[in-house]
Amino acid sequence: MVNKGLDDCLVLYPMSVWNETMDKLQRKNQFVQKNRDFIRLFTNGAAPITLDGNGRVLLPKRLMEKTGLSKDLTLVTSLDRVEIWDRVRYEQWLENSNVDMAALAEAVMGSEDEA
Repeated sequence: MVNKGLDDCLVLYPMSVWNETMDKLQRKNQFVQKNRDFIRLFTNGAAPITLDGNGRVLLPKRLMEKTGLSKDLTLVTSLDRVEIWDRVRYEQWLENSNVDMAALAEAVMGSEDEA
């Protein structure tokens, strides 16, 4: 399954991961506006992936247009999914992400099994 990511990229999900994500969303209270908004926006445009006769992945044109993907792409692993970025946009993101990796690692991973 492919869907627009939270950043300017597409995200390719294995069906097992997509189904787990949909199960989580299904458990959200539909009477809460932010839940409905998120579900509606998150699932908008999601599409199954098909292969052409040569075994190539066919990405939906509307999703490519939404994320500004060109024909020159970069694939980035992201745990249990793959992000599909426009190569230039991804390189710009890397250059402009003024993130202190050491501080980010401590904030995200620092409390995990502290010794």
